[in-house]
Amino acid sequence: MIGGVVYGAAESVAPQVEENKQRLTIDVPRDTVWVCGDTTRMTQILVNVLHNSCKYTPAEGEIRMRVSADSAHLTIVVEDSGAGVAADLLPRIFDLFSQGERTLDRSKGGLGIGLSLVRKLVEMHEGSIHIKSAGPGCGTTVRITFPRLNRQDEVPGIAEKRAPVSAPRNALKILIVDDNRDAADSLSLVCQSEGHVTRTCYDPEEAIQQALTFQPDVALLDIGLPRMDGYQLAGRLRAKGRKIPILVAITGYGQAEDRLKAQAAGFDRHFVKPVDINALLDLLVACG
Repeated sequence: MIGGVVYGAAESVAPQVEENKQRLTIDVPRDTVWVCGDTTRMTQILVNVLHNSCKYTPAEGEIRMRVSADSAHLTIVVEDSGAGVAADLLPRIFDLFSQGERTLDRSKGGLGIGLSLVRKLVEMHEGSIHIKSAGPGCGTTVRITFPRLNRQDEVPGIAEKRAPVSAPRNALKILIVDDNRDAADSLSLVCQSEGHVTRTCYDPEEAIQQALTFQPDVALLDIGLPRMDGYQLAGRLRAKGRKIPILVAITGYGQAEDRLKAQAAGFDRHFVKPVDINALLDLLVACG
């Protein structure tokens, strides 16, 4: 039932809306509308979209979420009066995974966090997502469409065909370390969507403690961590001569000297932000 998903997502961002002195309005049909999907992941889709609207809409700005349905489809539209998206970025907006980089801030003409993840989760539910904006300062409209179930008793049969998450042949235990919570959580969801088990840490000392009990197969480490950078953390996580965990550096710097420094620190792979999600998932398949 989509109403529970919509109101659950709105509740999650309510503190942010209140803090920013914004106005969030919700319009859902009176009739019960059913879709087939994973409630947690569908909520995450809307939370990510609403989070971006909150982040890039000024104080006293408006955010509207409207739900409509016809006989075949359910449509959710999120509109905001925020920073908007530059025209040259719209055609490639889903190719970028921002990780909170300032160069991709929607307020600077970019897009915000997690849109690659959002599209992936929408498509896992056989849905589609489209984003429109008249340009910087003109707000953004996100339109998400899912197939509608016309009867609740359709759920069991269709759910078997549309299982949102399928475990890979070899699920991995993945440790994700980044002091940017949005970036870490989004990476975690991407990995979980492929059936992997994740542990997310926002502090390097916490990561060291978690690694002792979690025993990860792969560690995705941000380099620009506070108090202990990713290079130092890599040395703490993997003893000399060991090959596990596989270490993956995630950094905003991609010059040759940066790659050499990561290699010298023991990293097996080096990804530059914004992370190429398909390349990362291909790496995880190879690791499994």
